[in-house]
Order: sequence, then C-alpha cells, then structure tokens
Amino acid sequence: MAYSTYETLLLDRDEHGIVTLTLNRPESLNSASHKMVAEVPKAILEVGEDLDARVLVITGAGRGFSSGQDMKGTPQEVPGLRKRYMPRTPEDNFVFAIRKIPQPVIAAVNGPAVGWGLSLAAAAELRIASDKARFGAVWVTRGLPPEAQGGYLLPQIMPLPKVFEMVFLGKIFDAQEAKEAGLINILVPHSELQAKTHEVALKLAKGPPIALAMAKRAIYMGLRQDLDSFTQYESLTMRIALQSDDRLEGIRSFLEKREPRFKGE
Repeated sequence: MAYSTYETLLLDRDEHGIVTLTLNRPESLNSASHKMVAEVPKAILEVGEDLDARVLVITGAGRGFSSGQDMKGTPQEVPGLRKRYMPRTPEDNFVFAIRKIPQPVIAAVNGPAVGWGLSLAAAAELRIASDKARFGAVWVTRGLPPEAQGGYLLPQIMPLPKVFEMVFLGKIFDAQEAKEAGLINILVPHSELQAKTHEVALKLAKGPPIALAMAKRAIYMGLRQDLDSFTQYESLTMRIALQSDDRLEGIRSFLEKREPRFKGE
C-alpha cells in the first residue's frame, strides 16, 4: 500500500517489510510541533493497517531523535494551553497507537530524546541507541509534571529510584547511564546505529507475524489483567497459533535444520 504524505514525517517501507518512520524537523532537533504530535499516531496506525509491514522503526532526521515539545509553537496563555490539553481520543495518542498495531516497534535513538521525545522512545517495545543519544525528563524544569504518558511509561522500564532521579531532578542521562538504568536495550557506537537497527528489525521482519502480534498483545494485557483473565486469553492465542501455517513451518524448519520462512498465515 502507498502511505500518506506527512508534513513533519517521512514514512517508507523496504522490501523486507521494515517500515521506517522518521521525525523530519531536523532544523529544530525534531521538536514536536502541534502538527507532528497529530501526525505521529496517524502514521503509526497507517502502518498497522499495512499487511506487508512486519516491523516499525521510529527515528529522527539529522542529529536528534526529538528534543521535545516545540516551545516556540506552544501557546503561553492559559486559554490556549487549556485547548491544547483537552482530553484526547486514543486515535490521537502515539502510545495507544503503538500498542494497538500488531507490528513490533523499535526506537532507533540517534541523539537527544527529551520530554515528548523521551516518551515516544519509551513507548517502543525495543530501544536501540547510539553513544550520542541523550535522554531527559525535563518537564519539571518547565513547571510541568510528565506529559505524553511519560509518568506511565518510565516506571514500566526503569527502577523507580532512577525514574524519580530523572523526573524530579530533570536530569539528562547519557547513553551509558540510560543503558545501566534499563532504558536502552542495545547501545552501539553512533556509526553502527543504522546497521544494528536494521539487523534487529530484519530479525523481527523474518519472524512469525501471528506469534509476534499475539505476544505483543499478551505482554501488554499482562500489565493490567488478573491471572485468570490472562490465562483464558493465553489459551485462546495458543489455539490460534497452533493452527497456523507458521507453526508448521517452525517445526519443519527445525527438523530440516534451516531458517524458517514465515508468511503470517
């Protein structure tokens, strides 16, 4: 399928089904303008509808991932702020969008990921960062509590003492400190970020789409479901997976000592 054209984003799919969503405001370190905030979840949901998309990579153009909200484009007067932060529907929110789509999502963090950008990176299932990456929850330094679901996402990833250190002190974590705190899955030299991201994305793209999609949903459900409800859902997903061609291919490839060729069927 052909993707829509976006003002602040680039969206592209390669021959392996790896889709790359690039935040494309490099002149401002990809700060999140009102337009970008609106376009990101729309683009993510569009990828979710693409049957040929196997994995989504989110990254930033130029030197940064995202430096956070575009302060120049943020209303300063109270009425304008109230309008900006009116309750929003799930379709307007990138966290809901990422958790709704079946594809695994990787954040390839190539530079600063601050505020809104930190939350976007934290919303991905995997984070691969270059040694030039920086992570900051700087909301309190601007007189704000965490936004963009940062207060929800960070405690799911990092130990609480590190979350409070980052949020209360507005501290910027360098890539190594972020790795030690559990915020980063993989840390590589800046020159290797693209290659490593492609390596991981390709591994996911070659994986079984049905099993990956159900695993993603099961893990998120496990965060909020009681054990009995979760066990019922797990039984349902296993029955579906056991009847798939991908399951048979997994067995055949193991017995034949070759790489599996999953088709998502």
